[in-house]
Amino acid sequence: MILEKLLIKIALGRTLRSIKEDPLLKESMYNHYLPQEGYTLVYNHLTNSIGRIMNQGELAKIQQTLEQGQTPDSPLFASLARDGFFVDDTWEEEYAAEVRYISRRYSSGLDATILASEQCNFRCVYCYEEFKRGNISEAVIDAFIRYVRKNLRSYTSVALGWFGGEPLLAAKEIERISTAVMGLCAHARKPFAASMTTNGYLLDVPMMERMLRCKVFHYQITLDGLAESHNKTRVLANGGPSFERIIANLRAIRDQVKSLFFQIAIRMNVTKSQIPLMEEYAAFMAAEFGKDPRFSFMFRPAGDWGGERVHGVKDELVSSLDAVYESLLRSEAKLNYDINLSLMGNPTCYAADQNSFILGSDGTIYKCTVRFDKEYNHLGRISENGDLLIDYTKLNRWLVQPAQKTEECAACAAWTLCRNRTCPAKTFDTERTMTYCGYERESLDPVIRLMDRSNSDYIRVYG
Repeated sequence: MILEKLLIKIALGRTLRSIKEDPLLKESMYNHYLPQEGYTLVYNHLTNSIGRIMNQGELAKIQQTLEQGQTPDSPLFASLARDGFFVDDTWEEEYAAEVRYISRRYSSGLDATILASEQCNFRCVYCYEEFKRGNISEAVIDAFIRYVRKNLRSYTSVALGWFGGEPLLAAKEIERISTAVMGLCAHARKPFAASMTTNGYLLDVPMMERMLRCKVFHYQITLDGLAESHNKTRVLANGGPSFERIIANLRAIRDQVKSLFFQIAIRMNVTKSQIPLMEEYAAFMAAEFGKDPRFSFMFRPAGDWGGERVHGVKDELVSSLDAVYESLLRSEAKLNYDINLSLMGNPTCYAADQNSFILGSDGTIYKCTVRFDKEYNHLGRISENGDLLIDYTKLNRWLVQPAQKTEECAACAAWTLCRNRTCPAKTFDTERTMTYCGYERESLDPVIRLMDRSNSDYIRVYG
């Protein structure tokens, strides 16, 4: 991330110098325009910036002037060039994209996802996990702390992701690991961050305050619609409902937790029966959390991620979110969709990153948090001494992903960023016989429109 930010600064710095010294500029190859009534939205895949251009006529004049080999003389052009939408004619953006891509894949920070507990208090109908193990063992905790202590000098930062099962079943273990690693990072003056994927059932205010002390500032919590639909898919292990408890926790966090440093992304795993209820869902969430910027919203199709339970809801699975976004755009509800911008800015999966790994509760090392039952995902173990005993032949297949450039890819402005490698696990499953763009590419236009309608702070307005 440090290198990526530096790259963007260099790119924009060259643009500024060009306005002053070199009159020859060009439009960024990564611009994506979305005309609206009375203005135009523009998104840049490289800088991950969004703008609202109010003067469409002036934009057309700028583009025409550039086509004639001249430099436009207008405040709008200067502003757009400053922010990377127009760049130095000698600036080779493909190479900038390559550096950004490589810097993401080979980041110098440690990104460890820990299965704090492989048990769960839910039995979601589409869940792929088997819940064979419990909380992370004391031996594995000690081994991981030893690993960080021995190797911290090799990393620029540490990021922990808490996953499960349900990680909050192991709150004490999370606190123990966090306290130790935060102390090591503080002593070494290395940045530390943490995130959590939780079902939210145990995340009451006291638990939230405990996790904030562990610097868990980013959360993902799934609500599959309102009570009736949610309670059909996200069922307690004893068969009971879970919606009201989760909503009560979120309301209490909203009202009682004063910290401004956390973000909760509320995710919906969409099934067919939920689509007709989207406008009602959006209205409810807007009334509850629409005015609190700490809460944002994202949508994913409920998929066949493996396991046996999903076979019972095969007829409910969807392959597209088009109908979801159509409903949300029809709705007058305004929600915070900013989490989607950070997802659009990271076109590769964590599983493809060199310094990213998953630590199981029994010490098994994985690359992916979905395909736990696949042998190619079992990279090795952490030893008692804190060493990662890895099968590097397997690891290299995750890191070196062959690009498949189809005719569709060749026409895509984002090709040099994603190279159709969004999900490295699909290399094993399909041998690259298909194009896989990821959810963000497919949802780009409606997400930008939703962010625009909600007056996102990330959208810069150009007069």
